[in-house]
Amino acid sequence: FKELVGHASAASKYYAKARKGPVDYTNPHRLEGKAALEAAIVRNPDDANAHLFLGNLLYARGQREDGFAHWEKAIELNDNLAHAWRNLGYGEWHLKNNLAASYKAYKKGLHLNPRDARVLLEYDRVAEAMEVPAGERLAFLEQHHDVVRTRDDLLSRLVDLRLVAGDMENLKEAYSSLSSHHFHSWEGKYGIHHCWVEVNQRLGDWAFEKEEFEAALRYYEEACRYPKNLEVAPRTPDFRAHVYWNLAKVHMAMNKQDVANGYLQKIISEKYTRTHLGTYYQALAQKALNNSSKYRSLLDRLENYAKKHTSGEFEYRGTPETIGHYLLSLVLEEKGDKNGAAAERRKALDRNPRVIRSAIREAQLNVARAHQ
Repeated sequence: FKELVGHASAASKYYAKARKGPVDYTNPHRLEGKAALEAAIVRNPDDANAHLFLGNLLYARGQREDGFAHWEKAIELNDNLAHAWRNLGYGEWHLKNNLAASYKAYKKGLHLNPRDARVLLEYDRVAEAMEVPAGERLAFLEQHHDVVRTRDDLLSRLVDLRLVAGDMENLKEAYSSLSSHHFHSWEGKYGIHHCWVEVNQRLGDWAFEKEEFEAALRYYEEACRYPKNLEVAPRTPDFRAHVYWNLAKVHMAMNKQDVANGYLQKIISEKYTRTHLGTYYQALAQKALNNSSKYRSLLDRLENYAKKHTSGEFEYRGTPETIGHYLLSLVLEEKGDKNGAAAERRKALDRNPRVIRSAIREAQLNVARAHQ
């Protein structure tokens, strides 16, 4: 304003004051801000902060190439400007489709400000897209554990990586995080609960294999819960066959057949409108109840369904095909073909490491539709 009304000396004073101002939480977005920043750059072309702010404004307004160029200029003028490195990482990823350059920029930004949780989150997302080994990503997040705990989405990624590692220590660490941290979920976000179910099932499986049935039972019962700290409400109705099967098998191992039968009947009584993961557990339940013909019929139906979805036909590509490989692995394992089952599961996991959750989600949606 001082420059527009001809007060050049006063304008210089305010430009200098603005140049020294804080970068954090400064995010101009209005058109008069654009004019002011452009004027500041004309007066002081080496003002790195002005280039950063103008880049933010232009990128947000859809002038992404121009915005990106200002971020590059900001870094050229001030190599220690952490926010500019973060924005450059974002632009290299989403505008330039250059994951390697994005990874490098985020790494620099994180080096300058190791406590920036958003940069750490986006850095790990790029690392995942670049297929950086899960173990390497896990180790890096563990090094920044105090920062990870400041964001739910970062902590959930750490939990996921612990589940990928799968050893007892990491499973217990994942269980501890899910038990103690208060997550802030919003409607429709069930992912953190899928983690809760998975970690308890896997801890239960460890205990079951060692014939520690009481411990297995506790974990399997935990898998049925919706802890309040996760802020995820139970689905009504809910797909429960996968957790009821665990409870049934441990009660059978404990020679409590009557209790096991109750869970088996609950599995069989679930309503489905089509074949999916629930069909597999219904087949297992029928087998456990000595209903051989129903068991074979359900297993054959699931096998035909899985083979159809892995046939390579266009309409099944993507998630349906991936789930198909996983379901086929379950069928082949049940039929005693361990090598074939392992091959199909590897195909599924190569396409989506979280394919089991996808299969559960597919079943959950179908159960909801079946009761509409």
